[in-house]
Amino acid sequence: MLTHCAMRTRRTTYVRLLSLLIAGASAPSLATGCGGKEDGSSSSGSSGTSGSSGTSGTSGTSGTSGTSGTSGTSGTSGTSGTSGVVSTGCGSPSTITSTVNASLCEPQLKSKTTCGGSVCNWNVEQPCASDGGGAPDGGDADASADPPCVAVCNALRPAGAPAGNTFCQMIIDDAGAKTTYSCGGCGVGRPPRGFVAQAADAPDADAERLAQMAQLEAASVEAFHALHTDLVRLGAPSHLRRAVLRAAEDEVRHAGATRRQAERFGAHVPSAVMPAVKPRSLEELAIDNALEGCVNETFGAALAARQAEHATDPQVRRMMSVIAKEELGHAALSWQLAAWLDDRLDAGGRRRVREARRHAVSALVEELASEGSGSARLGLPDAATARAMLASMRVGLETGDLEARVAQAA
Repeated sequence: MLTHCAMRTRRTTYVRLLSLLIAGASAPSLATGCGGKEDGSSSSGSSGTSGSSGTSGTSGTSGTSGTSGTSGTSGTSGTSGTSGVVSTGCGSPSTITSTVNASLCEPQLKSKTTCGGSVCNWNVEQPCASDGGGAPDGGDADASADPPCVAVCNALRPAGAPAGNTFCQMIIDDAGAKTTYSCGGCGVGRPPRGFVAQAADAPDADAERLAQMAQLEAASVEAFHALHTDLVRLGAPSHLRRAVLRAAEDEVRHAGATRRQAERFGAHVPSAVMPAVKPRSLEELAIDNALEGCVNETFGAALAARQAEHATDPQVRRMMSVIAKEELGHAALSWQLAAWLDDRLDAGGRRRVREARRHAVSALVEELASEGSGSARLGLPDAATARAMLASMRVGLETGDLEARVAQAA
């Protein structure tokens, strides 16, 4: 068991290692192997359906949202019919709405939003209260099946939406007259699992991306508060709990800064609608931290660092120079938390956490495969660059052996 002093030293070590890993992500020579082995098995390179927090994710991914891109024509489901395009701007983002047949008490595609050509979010409406059932075709429950809300979203996924998405929020109106499922989401980071950024009223793709980023940052505040509550219940040391609260304070500033930039770009930023976060067991918290922190937040810190260096808009570049430093600290905190949690798990729990990291990386690879052209103003990379960045970090993220990966890349 590590002493508190040793754990603080480990935090400093993680900051150093992640700094080197993120710096290496900018070097084309490192954008190679996606292999790597752990415990004698090959690390996964296949697509995953893991639901990370963000792809659930920002404690910070600070500025990583809305970089999606790959096109696809969306089709409607059931009796829905296309009724028109709303908010076109430069052609992206755009929202296509569909007519919902109120006489059918079944989930129907209501709208889909594209950003850079890819479907980021889609909404499903059931014109009656949900009984908590699964996909529209029903069937017996299966222990390995998706949660009911996710099953509905996956059943009505539009063409052009990335496969393997597991983000969903179900809202039943007060009168019980209808149920709305908010599905999808662009970007990476550490919002609470199940959070979906809403489509913004924005004049162009960059304004939409900043609006989504502002929502993700706001969601990250709540994610850290929920994390703090779990750590108190599980008896985590006080210095870890204090670090989590400081990270939440950082995210408050990030949310305000990104909202101001989004508004400067002409966007109206919707309020972040937060899903309820239930108390998590030690293993559940370790898995969520692996997905939301060790993978998505770490890659988000790399993207934030790139934005701080490459954004052509001076105000965005200045904002990201501050955010990137703090997001590096958040990513290091995720790995420090992972070490504390890992020490308290049995062998089976540690194995499941490693698998969760692998699936989260695979899901991120799949999402980045549909990235668009990036954004010079925001400093966001195009698809090829984003994939190369992740490729250089992949082995370290999957295995958790950051030191070995940094040494290999040196």
